[in-house]
Amino acid sequence: MACQHPDGAFGGGPGQAPHVLQTYAAVGALASVGRAGPGGGWDQIDRYTNSSSPLNNEMAPSSSRITPKSMSEELTVFSALPRSALGEAHGGYTFCALASWVMLRPLLPLLSSSGTNPQNKPAINTRNLVRWLVQMQGSEAELGGFRGRMNKLVDACYSWWVGGAFNLLRPLEVGTRSSAGVPNTSPPDTKSSKGEGKEDEDAWTDDDGLASAQHNVFQVDETREKLRAVWKPKEGDDLALDEFHKTVFAEARAWTEENGGSNYVNGKVDRVNATHPIFNLTITHVELTMDHFYAQE
Repeated sequence: MACQHPDGAFGGGPGQAPHVLQTYAAVGALASVGRAGPGGGWDQIDRYTNSSSPLNNEMAPSSSRITPKSMSEELTVFSALPRSALGEAHGGYTFCALASWVMLRPLLPLLSSSGTNPQNKPAINTRNLVRWLVQMQGSEAELGGFRGRMNKLVDACYSWWVGGAFNLLRPLEVGTRSSAGVPNTSPPDTKSSKGEGKEDEDAWTDDDGLASAQHNVFQVDETREKLRAVWKPKEGDDLALDEFHKTVFAEARAWTEENGGSNYVNGKVDRVNATHPIFNLTITHVELTMDHFYAQE
């Protein structure tokens, strides 16, 4: 808590200048090890000045009004995302931007002014983005690790930044899903172009990609609608702000681990907890934190 700047965000240490990266890490750390009540950290956060985090229920419409459009305009020639427009495509920034996009996309109807032409809504080229993400995986000699930029060495951290981006593509309807909302690992109903690698039936197997993960985590439409139905409005919020907070809460909390879907390669000794694809926190920590800050306990 000593790292929080008077302006609201967090720095890398006490008295240091605030930065969005340190703020992300600090809020995530507090969600992991903190708790409600005196000395627990959660209630000591100055949430009214630190207004950019969806975890703490102080994210306001004004803080994200232009973000979707600017985000879609920053796609590079590789269809990945850089630190800023016209910069080099980078795995870390791509993941952060994609996670932000997944959170902001359901809010577009609330953020758009009336009479907006639906054809002018911001969008990203998911087909080319998937191509770039796949190209970041190293060769067999590199043990299949991921790199963060073209022509760089593979790095363990990019197994999250790049590898973790694939689960975020599900809400963007990349791949196939059953009518019940459960992800389907079957190959998409498209034909491969010549010269682009293995045939679909070889490239999509139960041992590859998301199917080999320990936990199958995905958004469930029924959970989202249930959370919206039991939502308790915050006293003093107008209807527009209440709808904004309800949408953020329901979208983030709708990620669920598939019951009975755990897969342990070397037995339960290798077990890790299921993590939320956006926040990189366990599903349980996200539920506890958001229920507390959104007063939905």
